Amino acid sequence: FPRWVGQYLKVEGMKTERGEATTNVDPARPEQRTVSWRTEYFVFCCYCHVSLTQSQVAGLFGIKSPSIVSDIVYAWANILNDALKTMFPTPTRSQLLRAYPLRFIRAFGDARAFLLLDATELRAQDADQNLAHGVLHSDYKGTTTLKSLAGCGPIGETFDESVPEHGVIGGGGGDTAATEATGILECVPFGMAVEVDKGFLIDNICALLGIGIHRPPKKMKGQTQQSAEDTALTQKIGNTRIVIEQVNGGAKATGGFFKGVIPILQLGLAPLLIRICFFMQNFSPAFIHGVTIKDNVDVEAGVSYADAREGRPSRAEIRWYGGTDDGLLDVRGKPELWATKQEHQRFNDLRKANADATTDIEIGEMVLKEDWPKRLRQKHRAALG
Repeated sequence: FPRWVGQYLKVEGMKTERGEATTNVDPARPEQRTVSWRTEYFVFCCYCHVSLTQSQVAGLFGIKSPSIVSDIVYAWANILNDALKTMFPTPTRSQLLRAYPLRFIRAFGDARAFLLLDATELRAQDADQNLAHGVLHSDYKGTTTLKSLAGCGPIGETFDESVPEHGVIGGGGGDTAATEATGILECVPFGMAVEVDKGFLIDNICALLGIGIHRPPKKMKGQTQQSAEDTALTQKIGNTRIVIEQVNGGAKATGGFFKGVIPILQLGLAPLLIRICFFMQNFSPAFIHGVTIKDNVDVEAGVSYADAREGRPSRAEIRWYGGTDDGLLDVRGKPELWATKQEHQRFNDLRKANADATTDIEIGEMVLKEDWPKRLRQKHRAALG
């Protein structure tokens, strides 16, 4: 990865006098800007992962001013953000359905869950001004926080549109308002579904986009106990929402920056860093219900835990580069699990026209390439005026 970053910097044309790519190019202070890109990357990692202060990092690397460290950190945060979002674009339905978790099919009876959406809160330094304090104060946490709206796919993969660039708001903001403001649901294809928690009252937004919603039912006023059907649905959604909860925890654990209280002067850096941390989850093994690394550990055969972890494909490899794992199915040849009415009819027509020439998976791929959701959403919006 660092080697790839070096190539990225060279393409961007950022050079030092020694020919090494660098980000801290400031003509006004050339005598202070002589750190190679490799050292800069290490500076960035020490500040964001090890949780050192800018003054500590400046002293450790012999940098004359903490403001230079701030410049380096901001520059690398932007570079990594731009690089990672190009590596992990929004997956197509074909990429999603080629390796779909069996657990979701068993829970909901279909393969329509495209996005698992949640909001996680990050502790922040309290603000002295009343207006800023009101924006940042979270009634849920009872303290000053930042709220990060983010989503993932069914195996825990994150992508550009699932982690909005403007998806971090003050802790006083609501989940519904943040969802509407960021437009995060636009990435969900027409006819697919989003899975959320009870606080996301986004039925109207989903109806306008023509997508389904999986959300645990709330108790009605005066209701002491949920019905058996509501309890079963709550358990199904809770069992599948473990994926996004694990992704949230992994993202916060990746950056030591978020283990403490975020300084008030670094609130502008936090959205970039949390976005990078979410993207980095794609390098971890896929989160699949019922499949663990321990299952592949065999002491007698010499397969350790580390070896078993290395043997499993990452989330990025599965979703974008053709990998697969236990507990995943290719459902492209089963339109009853994912197709709209029009797509199902199209599948049957192609099946009759190519009775012996192609397989069901190939027929399904032909239907998916026609991109029916885009046309159906346009038609749906036109009908709604």
